[in-house]
Amino acid sequence: MEPLIHQPLSHPYLRALRNLDRRVSKTLRDLELISAGDRVLVGVSGGKDSLTLLDLLALRKRWRPDSYGLVAAHVVDGGCTPGCEYAARLRAHCEELGVPLRVVEEHTVPTETEVSESGKSPCFHCSWRRRKRLLELAQEEDCRLLALGHHKDDAAQTLLLNLFWQGRHESMLPRQPLFGGRLTIIRPLYLSDENAIARVARIGGRPLHGCRCRWADDSKREAAAEIIATVRRGGVRDVTTNLVRTVLYPKKRREEESAMAGRVERTEPEVRP
Repeated sequence: MEPLIHQPLSHPYLRALRNLDRRVSKTLRDLELISAGDRVLVGVSGGKDSLTLLDLLALRKRWRPDSYGLVAAHVVDGGCTPGCEYAARLRAHCEELGVPLRVVEEHTVPTETEVSESGKSPCFHCSWRRRKRLLELAQEEDCRLLALGHHKDDAAQTLLLNLFWQGRHESMLPRQPLFGGRLTIIRPLYLSDENAIARVARIGGRPLHGCRCRWADDSKREAAAEIIATVRRGGVRDVTTNLVRTVLYPKKRREEESAMAGRVERTEPEVRP
């Protein structure tokens, strides 16, 4: 079979990627995530989101005039990633895309002792170690940007996690400068729905499995996802959009809250002695 890079644009997977790219290109443009001449390291975990992101950033150059360089990176840890066999398949896929790949081994899954002593969740330890290694690889590859496959549902879930378990109105951002701007984490799928990404991945035959970590079933993130699903079943279809909007536009949210407080004050009946 011809590599994707040589397939006609009428190919079902390329057509699905182009549909997804309408949202992604708007995100890249409106949030100023990638500029001409940038070098981007794409973190590829092995799941549908990061693989779809890699394919999209590599193949969209066929229908977009954007100019940027790409390097893919995969961190191997037998605890929660598909392992070395997958790394070999990923290397072959990246060769088809014309994207260089870095594969490194790193122990990211925490022990029970580390979790109990730190008071942090297992997912916190794992994601922190994985991201640290990816940032090191970005520096080694002279990439100013690290692209991660987080989508709108991830951002909404993270907001709920911080609200309910930490009492903070915070979430992941589409653009997160680090080290005085020398490196920046970007999330091109930030405004894309997980279901839309899953549909594209299914057409492309990409794996739909999630994290294989032994802690995954106990993750608070699963609880946050269930809360969102419950609200959706109640009729609020735009629940993730509404949650993410409060993260993207905090000033507007504060202004709306102040205006609402003013209206409540004016309409509150006067209490006479």
